[in-house]
Amino acid sequence: MAHGEMEDEMIIHTTGDLLAFTDWNVIAHVCNCQKTMASGVAKAIRDRYPAAYDAYMASPMELGTFSVAVLPDGKRITNLLAQ
Repeated sequence: MAHGEMEDEMIIHTTGDLLAFTDWNVIAHVCNCQKTMASGVAKAIRDRYPAAYDAYMASPMELGTFSVAVLPDGKRITNLLAQ
């Protein structure tokens, strides 16, 4: 594949409760660098997927970094560290 080309994949935009959807492979969301995941979408993800919180806590807490939790079913939660 040449630089700048993308594979023929489809992005589907939906609205609603993110965690109510079951047809996903990756959730990418923004977390702060305060070691909390205590509110909003981050808290909802922490409560439902403790492995995502564990991956977050193990990350270097530097802006622009990320951590990934691989769930038992192969799905991934990506924590994007930003402010």
